[in-house]
Amino acid sequence: MSRTALRIVCMVLLAAFVAGAVFAQPLAPEPRHRDITRKIAAIMASYNFQNRALDDALSRDVFTRFLDTLDAGKLYLLREDVDRFAVHREQLDDYLRHGQLAAVYQFFEVYRRRFNQRMEHAIALVDGGFDFSVDEEWRYQRDDADWAAGSAQLDEIWRKRIKNDFLELRLDGVADAEARDMLAQRYRSRMRSYAQLKTDEVYQWFINSYTTSVDPHTSYLPPRSSEDFNIDMSLSLQGIGAVLQADNEYTKVRELVQGGPAAAGGELRPGDRITGVAQGQQAVVNVVGWRLDDVVRLIRGPKGSLVRLEILPAKNALRGPKKIIAIVRDTIKLTRRAAGKKILHTGGEGEAGARKIGVVTLPIFYHDFRGQHSGGEDYNSASRDVARLLGELKAEGVDGVVLDLRGNSGGALTEAVALTGLFIDRGPVVQVKEANGLVKVERDRDPGVAWDGPLAVLVDRYSASASEIFASAIQDHRRGLVVGEPTYGKGTVQNLLPLGGRDSGQLKITFAQFFRVNGGSTQFRGVIPDLRLPTDDGGDYGERTLDNALPWSTINPVLQPPAAREDFARAVEQTVQLHRARLHSDAGLLLVRAENEQIRRNREQTTISLREAERRREREERETAERERREQYFGTMDGDSGGAGDDSGSAGDGSGGGGDDSDAASGDPGDFAAILLRETATALADFAELYRGPLIPGFSAAQ
Repeated sequence: MSRTALRIVCMVLLAAFVAGAVFAQPLAPEPRHRDITRKIAAIMASYNFQNRALDDALSRDVFTRFLDTLDAGKLYLLREDVDRFAVHREQLDDYLRHGQLAAVYQFFEVYRRRFNQRMEHAIALVDGGFDFSVDEEWRYQRDDADWAAGSAQLDEIWRKRIKNDFLELRLDGVADAEARDMLAQRYRSRMRSYAQLKTDEVYQWFINSYTTSVDPHTSYLPPRSSEDFNIDMSLSLQGIGAVLQADNEYTKVRELVQGGPAAAGGELRPGDRITGVAQGQQAVVNVVGWRLDDVVRLIRGPKGSLVRLEILPAKNALRGPKKIIAIVRDTIKLTRRAAGKKILHTGGEGEAGARKIGVVTLPIFYHDFRGQHSGGEDYNSASRDVARLLGELKAEGVDGVVLDLRGNSGGALTEAVALTGLFIDRGPVVQVKEANGLVKVERDRDPGVAWDGPLAVLVDRYSASASEIFASAIQDHRRGLVVGEPTYGKGTVQNLLPLGGRDSGQLKITFAQFFRVNGGSTQFRGVIPDLRLPTDDGGDYGERTLDNALPWSTINPVLQPPAAREDFARAVEQTVQLHRARLHSDAGLLLVRAENEQIRRNREQTTISLREAERRREREERETAERERREQYFGTMDGDSGGAGDDSGSAGDGSGGGGDDSDAASGDPGDFAAILLRETATALADFAELYRGPLIPGFSAAQ
């Protein structure tokens, strides 16, 4: 063979290797997927709480949900692609019943081909340059958009989208040449990511399009996910303690784990979008457009190592500017998330009405069942730890207790019942209704209480499941105030069912529903607080945003409401009125309201200007307004912001452990969590002044 011929062969082989790295072989279902699908369909038909039939109507929903899974922003597929797949719209139920998945995988390959075409087009656009003086807009909210009629229409959509990506980098001070390189690298990286997809991932996307069309909390977990799920997710959230979710092309922070490094740092917030990740002091890797699990793998790392996140703060939407947050990774252990306490003071020292309020923070309803069953006496238990902390606060002479359940996503049902028992003298706590209609009442059977004084339960939109059981029981027994915002609304119970061998995975399936002791449900509506704090009220969160969630319903009550106690109700209403007055005078609450108003305005906008001068003006105005709000707030601070002085501990969870934070230095008084906690303590102090009657009256339980 001549040298020239050899060189040509080598070039062909190299080209084939490079192409293979980007354009993978078509994926197809494996034989085991057929058996797994049949099992899932059979289980769903027999045991799921929703009990929805696998028919043509469900098939249409699965069709729509699978399209949303692949292309929610309608940025890749054309109308002709969707129409071609639509011939299967009412046949997916039959495919699921018999485990026939070939058509699904064939459509996925159509999608992946379109995806690669878009990435190639994006790279070409980056090299072409843009005119940022033209008055045009990019529509970044595309959930309700129509499918593009042809490639030319999609080309125009992508021209604006790439122009926006380029402009964002320009506004961050990136030179044009560097911006072109960064964007081209971003899109090539996305092509490589899709080339690395495995058949199990496509299978999981489709099967969960089916399971979540029946119930939002029922899902298939492939082998790797099953192993992760068997560990409490809140204790192993990828090294920084944040729950992430895909949001179009971005990775968005859904919630922070209380006690984790991200929450303790106080800089990362729910709604922030992660645009880049850096290991230690290395260069930031742009992750816009990356798959969620790839971003998670980049963020996770060994305990003690540093990760830096480049984010777009939630309050600024996509308008920037970006900021860099440094977080030291840690293992988020149960002991780090144990109950903790601190003390807040309301009013000025020596003033009439000054109160000493104890705060107990509970990030999760934990219980070490293994330690208990082994016969040990020092096993971890949320209710045992809270009982100990209440005893310490009692000894310190507090006038009231705030139980802070913000961000508490639930945990052990037994702990919710036991915790309620610390504040009521026996009685029903929650009802559990199974799919067969059987209702079981969980009760506190131990006489006596750990705290009989004024009580407030502080909740937010992320307080779910066991948190909602506890808060609703306190509310139904009229034992104390529930303060905050409507809770998540998850009133269902899931269980794991193995689907066969080690390579089959598990099905997480809903099999029961919680009901309050007054007969209402925590499902869908959540728990409505007695006193509503000024938080963002967009409503785009929780169970009520899911179109196939179980509706709110009722069953028979098992607790007759305590005696009329008009004085209790009157004190609650007067407490609310005092809070509403502070909304117009307290500097901290005014700051929170102003920030929430900015978030609301950002949420209502669906487009963004592509004129550089306009974007710079918007950014400057936003930064100036925020600076002025905070300067005004700190300028009016007199040490206690007109409410509860936090001179004995920060509003976060301090060290994250179960210690006493009463001697810790004060946290940032401008932190929203601290402001709302101080207001809750002030409201409880008001209630303690207004209501002097019994807080644990007798009640009659239905037999």
